[in-house]
Amino acid sequence: MTAGLPGRYGRRTRRRILHEAAKLFASRGYADASMNDLAQAAGCSKAAIYYHFADKRQLYEAVLDAALLDGEEAFFSEAEGRPPRSLEDLGERLERVIRRHLEAARRHREATLLRRRVEARAASSPNGAPFVDEVQRLFDLGRQRGLLDASADLEAAVTAVAATCNGHIDSWLFSGQPLAEDVPRRLAALVLHGVVPHESPPDRATAG
Repeated sequence: MTAGLPGRYGRRTRRRILHEAAKLFASRGYADASMNDLAQAAGCSKAAIYYHFADKRQLYEAVLDAALLDGEEAFFSEAEGRPPRSLEDLGERLERVIRRHLEAARRHREATLLRRRVEARAASSPNGAPFVDEVQRLFDLGRQRGLLDASADLEAAVTAVAATCNGHIDSWLFSGQPLAEDVPRRLAALVLHGVVPHESPPDRATAG
């Protein structure tokens, strides 16, 4: 009966350490958050932290990964399996991916805040690699299905989605602006409008 308790309690302790470390790193920064402070905040010993994480750097990286990894399976599920049946289907799937990305940021505010600060200093790639990869896969599936313009710059479209989402996340993190519920729907529709085929206007020289 009790054989499984250490494992369950160990997982619970690890989650608590990550949760409290995220808050402490966000408020004090990496350098000023000591392992003693982290242990006190998590309500455990330093030995318990070192059991789960080799050092403070590994703990910090695990905190940064928390928001990115949350919901990763949900991101991948949209691009696995069947191609989009129609442009409407593609739009709905893109909207769901964007919504899940924003919801993951909301659930892991401190970890998201840390990662955005790190990325801003390093001028690194857009926030949330699984999210960016999923958007790219959806666009690729749409092009294979003939739903998207063959000449459209899909890389630019993916960048636009990521940058817009990051802008909304930053406004929420740093300015207190709410994450609007209609952002996923409006963003998906706007970006898809730029990559779907459009009828060319008639040639003025031959018109009439």
